[in-house]
Amino acid sequence: SVAWQNVKERMFAICEAGKENGIGILIDAEETWIQDPIDRIAMELMSIFNKEKVVVYNTYQLYRTDRLNFLKMSHRIAKEGKFLLGAKLVRGAYMEKERERAIAKGYTSPIHENKEATDQDYDAATAYCLDNNAQIALLVASHNELSAQKAIQKMEALHIDQKAAHVHFSQLYGMSDHITFNMALAGYNSSKYLP
Repeated sequence: SVAWQNVKERMFAICEAGKENGIGILIDAEETWIQDPIDRIAMELMSIFNKEKVVVYNTYQLYRTDRLNFLKMSHRIAKEGKFLLGAKLVRGAYMEKERERAIAKGYTSPIHENKEATDQDYDAATAYCLDNNAQIALLVASHNELSAQKAIQKMEALHIDQKAAHVHFSQLYGMSDHITFNMALAGYNSSKYLP
């Protein structure tokens, strides 16, 4: 459709400007019923702009039961396509809406049943990205102190430098300042995320 082509052209222009100016482009995640085209365009943009360095990041909501596998599949596609994967990891933002829609439409909820399962997938996704640091740029976008600590421990175990270009930590502006500022003071790439 014309509207979708316009979206793609605007995204291409934004990523081109990001590449020219050394600015990363973070593509946010949405509800499951509109996420597939977002994932497709994110992968297409990464295949174009992430050849030498990471410009484009897709967002993986780890409260979804399928996202850890999707992250791994995205990595396989990136390796086959000879481009770098940009992965922004979040827990997720639409839990109630997703569960209500699943009940109303009679399908299994795509959201983990409990926080423990979400935490497990989040930390596994972080570890996977760090294990594949040469091909995946990771943005740990979490307000969970334990997840940040686990990421740091994994970095230390893999001898990944605190200032490694492919590893960043971020929290939303106005939230969890103690995590952001303490990580920055300790020498990690840290930032506030302002949607």
